[in-house]
Amino acid sequence: MAEVVSTLTVGDEPCQVGPILRLSVDDAQDIPSIKTEYSDAVPIVLASSAVRRITGLAYMLVWAWSEHVRAAAQLGLKVAGQVILLFDEIDAHLHPRWQRAIIPAILRVMDHLTDRNTGVQLIAATHSPLVLASVEPHFDEDLDRLFHLEIRNGRVHLDVKPWAAQGFRNLCAYSAMYEPVGTVDHFVSCHEDPSKTYEWDNYRYCAAWINSSKGNAPAGDLLDPFDIENGWFEIHLPSLQLRVSDTIPDEFRERAEYVLNRLHLRDDERVIRQRSEWYRMYQCGELSLDGLDGKAPLIAAAIDRA
Repeated sequence: MAEVVSTLTVGDEPCQVGPILRLSVDDAQDIPSIKTEYSDAVPIVLASSAVRRITGLAYMLVWAWSEHVRAAAQLGLKVAGQVILLFDEIDAHLHPRWQRAIIPAILRVMDHLTDRNTGVQLIAATHSPLVLASVEPHFDEDLDRLFHLEIRNGRVHLDVKPWAAQGFRNLCAYSAMYEPVGTVDHFVSCHEDPSKTYEWDNYRYCAAWINSSKGNAPAGDLLDPFDIENGWFEIHLPSLQLRVSDTIPDEFRERAEYVLNRLHLRDDERVIRQRSEWYRMYQCGELSLDGLDGKAPLIAAAIDRA
């Protein structure tokens, strides 16, 4: 149970199983607790809704599998070779960081609890683009499916949607820098076209402040990050300013300049501060050029050109 709780929680917000507590001398009920960075014993009934949900999930997984293994042994049967997990609103009550971690964590938990040859099928309903983004490294188009539920003409329709790999890699689609806690931007804003609100191929992973800067900008005024080709934008050293290069086709230049201005990507203090830190880490030997290319590829390209 302790290992499962640890696996299900976000790395920089760890939780561990704490001691059994009594809330008062007038209440004989034993209450489980959790250990956090703030306290060695937080009664579970006083924890946040997200923590209660995660610990409840941990208990359910451990209890269900342990009971199955025990029952199989008593009946002289083999342990099941297939496990089906069904979740409704898997993102409910969870901070965005946990939304991005929950499905990969559940899969790791089941690998830990079961034999690795046991097939695990996870069926989850969600409204969260972050949950979808977290699935990308694990999605197998031969085995997995993405379904979309939609009400049309008063009836619920279940459609199979093609999987559109977005290649997030935790890089902001607009700044092209590593963003550990990003948001999902609707490239065509919900204001411009509400029908694209839950379209997977309309999602772009980006920093929250850049998402806010983009706002409801018309998609026709922007450059889609997935249409941009290598070399269209360049970082200039040592200023670390982002500029439109001479290689961009003329028909895209006006939109490229608009993106730099609207999203404050050229030389805004916030983005320069990020670039400066990645550049410093490379100069100090904390990152190799290959490592920098994985975290801030435009800066690595600028160094390679110099």
